[in-house]
Amino acid sequence: MKMAFKENNSDAPFNYRMEGAFVIMKIPLFVRQEIIGACVIVFCVALLYEGLKVLREEIIERFQKKKKGDPDMGQQTVGIFLWPHILQTFMHILQMVVSYFLMLIFMTYNVWLCLAVALGAGAGYFAFRWKRPFNALEATEHCH
Repeated sequence: MKMAFKENNSDAPFNYRMEGAFVIMKIPLFVRQEIIGACVIVFCVALLYEGLKVLREEIIERFQKKKKGDPDMGQQTVGIFLWPHILQTFMHILQMVVSYFLMLIFMTYNVWLCLAVALGAGAGYFAFRWKRPFNALEATEHCH
């Protein structure tokens, strides 16, 4: 598989220039400091995205442990309008929005922004997953 990088307006998919436009939000990035700032923000968003996934799993586990510990709790947990389910619903919406936002950033094919997404996700996994058991398939994974 041949990966191509471009510096000008050729047909190569990846762009490694330090200037250009952040197409998603129509933010022009013409100075190196601006692209570096965008990369720092994207890195932090990707890092926090991994933390959100871990938080969702922990909330699910806490609710299930509480449910198992209380025999009467089984009767009360039938219903769609319980606070844990509502909280999980909003967290799921947030997770989906952030994941699509990160995907669109990656699809700008700017090498620096792609690296920020990848390194942020890796740093987030390193920071938040260390205390979680290794599962073959994590419950909140959508894309991989």
